[in-house]
Amino acid sequence: MNDIILSTQNGEPVVSSRDIAKHFGREHKNILAAIREILVAEKSATKFFYESSFEYRGQTFPEYLMNRDGFTLVVMGLNNTEKVIEWKLKYIQAFNEMEKKLSTRATSQLQDLSPELQYLIKLERQQNQQAKQLEQVNERLDFACEAFSLTAGPDWKKACQSAISSVAMKRGGDGDDFESVWNEIYDAMERRGFDLELRVSNAKARALKNGISPSDVRKITKMKIIEAGDKKLIAAFVDSVRELAAKAGTRVDRLDEVCQTSLFAAAAAQKNTTTAGKFVKEV
Repeated sequence: MNDIILSTQNGEPVVSSRDIAKHFGREHKNILAAIREILVAEKSATKFFYESSFEYRGQTFPEYLMNRDGFTLVVMGLNNTEKVIEWKLKYIQAFNEMEKKLSTRATSQLQDLSPELQYLIKLERQQNQQAKQLEQVNERLDFACEAFSLTAGPDWKKACQSAISSVAMKRGGDGDDFESVWNEIYDAMERRGFDLELRVSNAKARALKNGISPSDVRKITKMKIIEAGDKKLIAAFVDSVRELAAKAGTRVDRLDEVCQTSLFAAAAAQKNTTTAGKFVKEV
């Protein structure tokens, strides 16, 4: 463990690309090439890496500092020899220990502040965490939309309705059960950043402005908004239904089939692992 040196960047532990090259028996230029390929292929990965430099014999050379996620992307495609596994485990332990120290230090510093400042800092951290979670959801939906096919026609809707009915029947099958299932799905979509209440309200206002009869305006529902929405909105709905059905123990293979290749459960992971693995395959 003494061989591993972690520093901090923006309050999180980071490791140098030079150290990765040294410990995993690779040339530094190849590690740099792998990182640059990751950054070109996946723009969101820029938050995992920090450009830096070092001096050697009077000359300046580039290097990267990477956090835990960046480290994972770089080394995940390395062949798991005994030595590689050993260093992966050492680095995981080092990151864990450093993160624990930083957390303890931050907690200690926070306790020295006034209650008002402590509250504001905690509130800011909460908001940052929520923003990060929303960003992850949007990234997940972006991956989903890449794989989602509207050539399936209404099949996505039929598959969702079938799953919803199955969940409601498991709960008893009366009207309240169906209503609660739909409400949970809409709540899940709101957590994903889709305000359906607002969309319905705006759609009704536009319809009235365009001279649509009040009886037809009343027919504008959340489901109608989803059906008329773009791929991302439909993908979020299917994702929400699939998540609820899986929790209820209802079969979701039909949803997987409609979404082609289990897009919500595996598309993001598959893209990350296969693509990132390709970057370092030849390192």
